[in-house]
Amino acid sequence: MAGIFNRNIKNKFIEEVRQDLVGDGSVVTAIDITSAGTGYAANATVSFEFGAAIASSVASSAGKITSASVAYGGTFYQSTPSITFSAPLSESFNANSAVTNGVSTGLSTDANSTISVAFVSAEFNTPVFEVGDAIIYTTSTGNTAISPLTSGTTYYVQHANTTKIALAITPTGDRITLTKGFTESGHSLRGVTATGTSTIASSGSNYYITFGKFFEWDDDNNPPATNTSIKESFYDVYSNMLFGKKVSENDIGYIAKRITWTTGTVYDYYSHLDPDLYQKNFYVVNSLNRVYKCIFNNYGATSTVEPNTTQTSGTFTLADGYIWKFLFNIPGASINKFSTATYFPVVPNSTVARQAIKGAIHNTVLTNTGKNYISANGSIDVVIDTKNFKVANSGASIINGAYAGSSLYVYSGTGSPALAVIDSYVVNTSGKFVTTSSDINGLDSTSLYRINPRVLITGDGTGASAYSLIDSDTGKLQSINMLNTGRNYSYATVTISANAEFGSGGAAYSIISPPGGHGSDVISELGTDIMGISVETKPTDEFPSWATYRQIGLLFNPRASSNSTLFSSLKFDYMLNFELFNTTDIFNAGDTIRGLLSKATATVAFMNTTSMYVLNSEGSFRSYETIISGDTGKTCTITIINNPELVPYSGEIFYYKNIQPINRASITKEQVKLYFNF
Repeated sequence: MAGIFNRNIKNKFIEEVRQDLVGDGSVVTAIDITSAGTGYAANATVSFEFGAAIASSVASSAGKITSASVAYGGTFYQSTPSITFSAPLSESFNANSAVTNGVSTGLSTDANSTISVAFVSAEFNTPVFEVGDAIIYTTSTGNTAISPLTSGTTYYVQHANTTKIALAITPTGDRITLTKGFTESGHSLRGVTATGTSTIASSGSNYYITFGKFFEWDDDNNPPATNTSIKESFYDVYSNMLFGKKVSENDIGYIAKRITWTTGTVYDYYSHLDPDLYQKNFYVVNSLNRVYKCIFNNYGATSTVEPNTTQTSGTFTLADGYIWKFLFNIPGASINKFSTATYFPVVPNSTVARQAIKGAIHNTVLTNTGKNYISANGSIDVVIDTKNFKVANSGASIINGAYAGSSLYVYSGTGSPALAVIDSYVVNTSGKFVTTSSDINGLDSTSLYRINPRVLITGDGTGASAYSLIDSDTGKLQSINMLNTGRNYSYATVTISANAEFGSGGAAYSIISPPGGHGSDVISELGTDIMGISVETKPTDEFPSWATYRQIGLLFNPRASSNSTLFSSLKFDYMLNFELFNTTDIFNAGDTIRGLLSKATATVAFMNTTSMYVLNSEGSFRSYETIISGDTGKTCTITIINNPELVPYSGEIFYYKNIQPINRASITKEQVKLYFNF
């Protein structure tokens, strides 16, 4: 026997696609060195402005930071963090004993006007300064600078080895003649700190909506049907591609079938027992784009009052007897992005979800109305104590024990609402008296009551209670009304009881909310198994206005032609483009061209005096070769070749559709909406 998948697995698949798209959000992928710094005897530490990314750097044998690599890219960066390299270590020296006097002779071996200080690579045991490197001289507070140096000034290395440094004012200048200073140790030299920038990129997969098929179908008014042959569903779609736009996280939505509320319609109601629930119209979208779930349809009545309440907790009952649950309002931006006459986006309301009651019972449905039931309706005359009440003579039976086992429901006035089981009902010369099995506090002569058959709900949850109403003319049950929904039920049994001499046969069942409660997970509750992708192009995308396309597709993880890594830019151009030299002869769209040197061929899509776009190329054209039209004989010269941004046939085509032609000449933007039903 075959099994079935729960619908939630379809929702899970949609979420997995979203997660695949997002990954860990934007992460740090690279660090570029903008200045290598000087004087690094060891690798510099790398710090990020914010986030949890981790990186390390490498210092060369000459004391420069030559590279930095990302060990961990962090997660969900909203902007690119700046980075800081640790400063190179400074070396202190005595201004008197470490300094030699004398004018330099210009020789690199000259010991005059040098400072004895050791800057040595810890890894390579080499000097970490080279001639021309920047170096900073500083003195401690209260010390006197070595003449003619100035504390805090950047100088340049004129000579360096593992034990001595000589300085210059410019990178290629002469050695500065130094004069010994005081016997002070608070003098130091330090290299310049390296600088760099970080790059962030999406860590998820890359999906693109593609636009293709420039040239006509055999019949543009009747595009050919799609098929799953590898040729047509992959190779042809790829070769037809013109350009594409990346799908972002916000471009993916959960979509449900639109059921618009219409007066005079009988709607189905939610039931946890209904195996065909998701094929039924048990929710509606009203005229204000608010979404409601039908909790009860008043036993198949027509809906004549449009639900409009936006209370976030509980349910509400309208004059036509329908009980509704408000789920969410569809935001305007989501309507524009995803809605059609057939579909609408499912956008959870966090307040509704937070106030949902797990395992609640919002509806109990009669399956048998029974017969011969009696009821009472009146006011409390005297409160004897919290369990004993004298009721007004009018409206109550004159028969002793008539209401034993029924329920007393205080529906109005002081102390309402309140519900209790009647233990005994006594009629004597002093009046009519009710004794309840549990306390009812706060009643007085303003309290109005009804006596009807008792409704007992039992199960694995707690707190559910309900009262019944009967038709006094027929003695049959009319409805079961929930007083308290209770919580944490996974099953429940309903028992209807009264004095057996005054009615029997009534039966009902309770309907238990979805896991988490109504509104806790509207994506699952509405049976959402449609994934919507909605991508909008804009003028800033700079897609060609001369293009006409007849095919759209969904491309997954193509690779960049520049370096064969995954392509992740926000858009791509897949047409071969030639920049032209001094051209006045304009080829026609559709002309077949040939390179006179390369013998490569292609078909012209568009041309002006400076540029040509071609499709269906075979072979490799060469820069500065002449191309000729096989149709007109016209020629022109290529100067620069701009190749398509994608590696041909890289990635996967997940979907494609053939459409009637769309000419972009008068379009500033377009919106592509795709709906996938799983």
